[in-house]
Amino acid sequence: MDEYLADIGDRIRAERQARGWAEATLAERAGLDRATVRRIQQGIGSLRVLLQVCSGLGVDADYLLSPAWVMPRSDPRPHLSPTQVDVLREAASGAPLADLASALSMTRSAVSSHLTRIYQQLGVADLPRDQRRAAAVRTAMQYGLFSSPNRTS
Repeated sequence: MDEYLADIGDRIRAERQARGWAEATLAERAGLDRATVRRIQQGIGSLRVLLQVCSGLGVDADYLLSPAWVMPRSDPRPHLSPTQVDVLREAASGAPLADLASALSMTRSAVSSHLTRIYQQLGVADLPRDQRRAAAVRTAMQYGLFSSPNRTS
C-alpha cells in the first residue's frame, strides 16, 4: 500500500511540475497549505486532500489513479513571475542596475538577483555577461512573455 501511495504522490508532483507550479501555487489553487501539499506528494494524506489537489490541478482523480495515466510533458514555454517580467521589461532599456533599481523601487541587489534568476529560467545564464540581457529579452519576446500575463509561478 505504501508503494501505491508513493506512486500517487509522484503523479501529483509530476502534474504540478509539468505546469511549472511551485508547491505554494498548487496549495493556493487547492485551498490547502503548503505542508499538506508536500505530504500528499510524499504519499501521506486523505482521500479528501487527494480530491482537493486533483481539483487544484484540474485533473480528474479517476484518471490520476488509473493505469491509463501518463506522465505529463513539461510546458516548453519558460515561466516568469509578474515581478520578473516587470524587471526584464525595464532591463530591456539597457539602463545600468542602479537606474533599474530606482525605476522599479527595488535595491540594486534585488534587481541583480531577479536578473540572475531570469537568465537561468530563460536559458541564457551561460552566455557572456555582456550578451545575457539582450538574449533574455529576445527569448522573452519569442515566447510572448511581455505581451500576456504569466501568472503560473
